[in-house]
Amino acid sequence: MFKRLKKAVQWVFDINALEKDIDDARSHLQGAKANFRSRLDNLRRDRDVPQEALAEDFQRVLIAWGMQEGDIPHVINTMYLRVAVMLVPGVLGCIVLWQGYGVIAMLSAVPLFLVSVMGVLTTLWRISILRHRQFYPFNSTLTRFMAAFAKR
Repeated sequence: MFKRLKKAVQWVFDINALEKDIDDARSHLQGAKANFRSRLDNLRRDRDVPQEALAEDFQRVLIAWGMQEGDIPHVINTMYLRVAVMLVPGVLGCIVLWQGYGVIAMLSAVPLFLVSVMGVLTTLWRISILRHRQFYPFNSTLTRFMAAFAKR
């Protein structure tokens, strides 16, 4: 009985397997870090480019966003999925606000709702840019959205 217990403990505390798992995790994190740094470098590269230049040359937008022309359909589909995921906290925030669970719940729900709405708006803005292959500033999108909302 003690031999089986000893084998079980050795199996759980197998140092070689643990070291292998740590090495795998370390290499995965290094790859993720390199991917993140390359995306960050892409975003920083054309940071000082005026928005008028981006509106004239769509390729600069693609370079700044770290994608190519062939990636656009896949990115658009992924962004629609992102919109669906971002709607979930917004809907939950609306439910909490509508039910009136208390001051603490409402104070938690309002920022959650606002972040969700902002995430959905920025994602829809990016989808629109990619679909029309024409850059326009986010503030003009917000202005058009507010004008359409005010007409109703």
